[in-house]
Amino acid sequence: LSRLTGFRHRHPHVRPVNMYGITETTVHASFLAIDDDVIARSAGSDVGDWLPGFTGRLLDDLLRPVPDGVAGELYLAGPQVSAGYLRRAGLTATRFVADPGHPGSILYRSGDLFRRTADGAMLYVGRSDTQVKVRGFRIELGEIRSVAASLPGVRDVAVIRGHEAMLGVERDGVQARLGGGARGRRESGLGA
Repeated sequence: LSRLTGFRHRHPHVRPVNMYGITETTVHASFLAIDDDVIARSAGSDVGDWLPGFTGRLLDDLLRPVPDGVAGELYLAGPQVSAGYLRRAGLTATRFVADPGHPGSILYRSGDLFRRTADGAMLYVGRSDTQVKVRGFRIELGEIRSVAASLPGVRDVAVIRGHEAMLGVERDGVQARLGGGARGRRESGLGA
C-alpha cells in the first residue's frame, strides 16, 4: 500500500480502495478504504475486512488454523461462494472442500497465502502453488508444462515464471524459448 502515497498526493479527491476477490466468490470478498493513515501503518498488502456474509480462515495443509504472524492458505466460506466448477469434478474436489468446523458447509481453497497481524490485518504474501496471472488471466504453469510435454518429439519442458511468461521446449534435439505473442512462436521455429 505504501506505493499509493504519491498517487494520494497527486489525486487527493480520489478515494482508493483495495478489494480482494476471485471469481469463485462472485468477485469480491473484502474491502479496505485507503487513506493516508492506512498507508502509513500498513505492513504489506492489506485486504481489509470481509464483506457481509463472508468468513476467511488461514489454514495449514491439514486444515488447522495458523497462529497470527504465520502464513496460511486462505479458505473462504459464505453464501457467495460458488458450488464448484461446471463439468470439472476433479478440480472442484481440490478447491471446494468440506468445512471441518461446520458440517454440510464448504470452504473455497483460494491458493493465496496470507499472514494475519496481531491487530487483525490480513496481509497477502503470495501463492501456495505455481499459478500466475498474465494480463488478468490465471495461468497454471503445470498445465502448460503438461500440454507442451505431450507434443510429439518434445523431450523436456521448463515453464519459468519471469517478468514475461516464458516456455522452454526441446523438440527433436532443438531447444526453443517461447515468449509472449506471435513473434516468440515464429522465432522458435515450433509453429504458430
